[in-house]
Amino acid sequence: MKKSSLKGYHFDYTFDSLSLVEIYIIENNVIVESNDYNDISSYIGEVLRKNAKGSKWICNLDKKQNSLYYGFPVIEGHSVPDVLFSPFHAVSNFIAKKKPNLFYIAMESQINAKR
Repeated sequence: MKKSSLKGYHFDYTFDSLSLVEIYIIENNVIVESNDYNDISSYIGEVLRKNAKGSKWICNLDKKQNSLYYGFPVIEGHSVPDVLFSPFHAVSNFIAKKKPNLFYIAMESQINAKR
C-alpha cells in the first residue's frame, strides 16, 4: 500500500490490523490486478511472516504438490510441512466475497493446522 493511501489507517503488522485491511479494501474499492491488490497481498503475507516463527516467503514452483499456487509468492514454515499460505489468493477471495475476518480466520486455521 502506498504511503499516501494509508491516510487514516494504522497498519502495524499485527493480527489486529487485518480487520483494518478489510475496511481499507471495501472503502477504497480495491480490485484484483491493481497496485493496492499487490501491496495488500504483500502486507498480509508479512503479517503472517512476522508473527509466525520460522515462516518465510518462497515462490511456489512445485506443480506436483500444490499446482493451485504454482508461480505465486507464498508463505511456508508457519505450520505443519507442506502447508502454504497464499496472501494473493486470500486477498482476491476477500475482494470477491467480503467475508468479515477472512484474513484472520485463514491464518489462524493454517497456523493451527493438524496433519
